[in-house]
Amino acid sequence: MNLYNLPIKLGQEFRNNTIRNFRDLLYEVNEGKRVMYRHKNEDKQAHLAAQIYHDGHSVGNFIDVFRNRLKAQIIGANGDGIAELTDARVSVDGTRFDLASERLDYDFKNMVDQIEENYNNVNKIVKRIRNVNDFGGDPTGVKDSTTAFVKAFENGFTHVHMTEGTYKVTGLKLPSNTILSGEGKGVTTIRMADEAPQENCVATNRDVDGTANNIVIKDMTINGNKCRQDGALKSAG
Repeated sequence: MNLYNLPIKLGQEFRNNTIRNFRDLLYEVNEGKRVMYRHKNEDKQAHLAAQIYHDGHSVGNFIDVFRNRLKAQIIGANGDGIAELTDARVSVDGTRFDLASERLDYDFKNMVDQIEENYNNVNKIVKRIRNVNDFGGDPTGVKDSTTAFVKAFENGFTHVHMTEGTYKVTGLKLPSNTILSGEGKGVTTIRMADEAPQENCVATNRDVDGTANNIVIKDMTINGNKCRQDGALKSAG
């Protein structure tokens, strides 16, 4: 950063250059704060080992050499060094144990804990998979299940699943980011109710302003009940 020279004589030039210098200094300080914040809080990886130097050599190169030397010591000149057994007592995170069995128990417990943690994380997402029966859906086809689907769909970002059976509806409107699935073709059926208005569709998107997206309907049979009401042919939706 280059600063403006301050003249010996006090005057307009002195004031202008002083203001410019303070303005530039303030900018550099704020920019430094911004870079430091990003470095501490946003950057996933601050530096690579190859970018860090010590005593004229990169840390990455030193690590590679160390790994090769360690490997040579463990395997031995003939490839059958007994030191390999010693290395087997070191866990994945570098913890040393007196017995290899202790190390295996330790790593296994950590693996189980990690699996449990991963399961809990996935389960938070899976909770968005809903069974429409839990919201009042009737797979016997006796009761109208339209309201149950509306409750299950909510405002989207849900996967609504249906069990085996037939669900009677007067028309479903799916919000964006919604999956509607059944147990398979001929196994799960959505049937348009006899009393459904002629213009209704069995299933369509809720948003009709051109913004509807990410809507999936799969693994079911749709019965449009084309001869509903007076027996005349109507729209199947």
